[in-house]
Order: sequence, then C-alpha cells, then structure tokens
Amino acid sequence: MPSKMGETVDRTLGISANTPVANTAASSHLQSSTKRVALVIGNGNYLAAPLTNPPNDARDVKRALEALGFEVKLAVNANQKQMEKLIQAFAEQLAGAGLGLFYFAGHGTQYGNENFLAPAGLSPSSDLDIQRHSIPAGQVLAMMETVGTPTKIIILDACRNSPFGEKGLTVMTPQSQYNGGAFIAYATKPGDTAADGNERNSPFAKSLLKFLPQGLPIEILFKKVRTAVKAETQGRQTPWEHTSLEGGHLCLSPCVETSSQRSGQCQMKVGEGLYEGECQNGIPHGQGVMRYGDGEYYQGSFSNGMRHGLGTQYLTDGTEMEGTWMNGKIR
Repeated sequence: MPSKMGETVDRTLGISANTPVANTAASSHLQSSTKRVALVIGNGNYLAAPLTNPPNDARDVKRALEALGFEVKLAVNANQKQMEKLIQAFAEQLAGAGLGLFYFAGHGTQYGNENFLAPAGLSPSSDLDIQRHSIPAGQVLAMMETVGTPTKIIILDACRNSPFGEKGLTVMTPQSQYNGGAFIAYATKPGDTAADGNERNSPFAKSLLKFLPQGLPIEILFKKVRTAVKAETQGRQTPWEHTSLEGGHLCLSPCVETSSQRSGQCQMKVGEGLYEGECQNGIPHGQGVMRYGDGEYYQGSFSNGMRHGLGTQYLTDGTEMEGTWMNGKIR
C-alpha cells in the first residue's frame, strides 16, 4: 500500500481459503451490555387516506426489537401532542444509552428541505397545514444528537402514496460529532413514494422483519432489504440509506460467524483489520472494503484475497491513492 505519495508498500491480506473467519461481534459498536432503546410509532388512522399496515408494522417491529434486547416504547395512532410527548420521553430514556433507534410507519412528506411525519387524525387542507400539525423528522435526529447518543438509527417507512400530496422524503444529513455516528434508512429513494402493501406488513417492514434477527452488519442488512423490496415491488420501490457510522461492524442482533467456505457477501477479521464485501471460498473476491488496524482502509476490487483492479486506498493523512491495483500493489 502506498503510505505516502511515490512510496509503495505491499500490503496483501495474507489469508487463504483455509483461514478461519473470526466472529465479528467483538468488533461491533454494539455489545450485549450496551443499553439500547427504541421509540416505535405506527400511524394509520388518518381522516384522509387511512392506512392499514402501519399499526401492524409498528407492533411487529417492537416485538422484534425487544427480542434483540431493546427497551422499546410503542405508540399506535398517536396524534400530534402524543407524538411530541413520546419524543420528549424518548430523549429522557436515551440518557446513558449507547444506541437509540427511532422507527416510524405512516404518512410522511417533504416540504423544502425538511421531512414531516404525519400524526394520526390529520386531515390537511394545505401544505402549511401539514407543516403546522406534523412532526419534523429532523427534530428527532437533532434531539438524539443533542442528548449525545453515540449511535443513532432512524428508520422511516413513510411517504406512502396518498391524497396527502406526498413528494417523498429528502435525505437528512447527520451533524453529530460524537463517536459512532448515525444511520438513516428510508423505505424508498428520496423524492419517491412507498407502498403500503396488501399483506399484514408493508413490503419494507416485511423485509426488515425478515433480516433483522440474522446477525448482519447494518449496511448488509439494509442491502438485503433493498433487494427484497425491489423484487416484491417489481422495481417500483427502492429503499435508501444514509450513514455517518464509523469504526467496526454494527449489528442489531449478535453478529454471526461467517463460514469460511461461503461465497457471496461476507465479513471477516483479517489480522488487525476487518473486511466486508464479496467473498469466494472464504476470501475477499470482488467488491469490498478492507479497514486496517492503523485507521487506513481500501475500497475497491479484490481478487483471491488481494487488492486487484480499480480501487482507492485512504491514508490516515487524508491522501487518497486511486488507481489500478495488481496483486496488492498500485500500478
């Protein structure tokens, strides 16, 4: 790896197909002793455009999170004042927590650069009416940052198509300087609308509930959710994520040990580093990210465990070594 411009160091991964893959739970932000709290809201009782699934989605997500050790407060069909009180109580509950999670299912829409989450009972007559009587989603994120919650997760299964005139949600940018960062998941891409579905759960909630207990790093979890939702909706809905997470893997359920013979997506500890991405026969092969113990990392193509193809090495001094790699060295 080039540690300075013009200086080349060979930094191969040094693993083989027989190398055992380490359990990555020890490298996760999320340890079993960390206090984790969640606020889950599902609103479907709207005077205009009622929704069937959000209460089911919220109840099922609550049960799933409790099974993973979260302290969960659930609210179904909460009006504006109730939502405001719930968010204030959530702020108090976050004291001393290592991870906070906010989940909302229901109507939501974007005006300007803000996302508004609709309380139950809302029957807006104008855009201004929605803004006055809805909850700004950015307010929840700002509260979590002000409280100082190290790791913040916001999941919005909102912007469901309706006469609310929804324009879809806009991307919220975490401003936190605290370690851990934030992860924000949307049921569909910015500016688009999501389906409520014809089953017990929305397509997004259904897929989330399927993959939540599987011990996957959160980035891989939501990649799988995206793939499943796109397949179910025949490409009409594409879930989206935005993150400022740092460090090792974050798993909402205990990170699972990946088989050394598994092909596809994997995560593994390599020496003092961590690899996440595509694997073949238990070694990095394809697109992935290798984070080294000294803070540097490589993102790009791997072949048989070595950096090979297009990729970029990010150095601790801010230097980016971008180019074509061959057998672990940049050309």
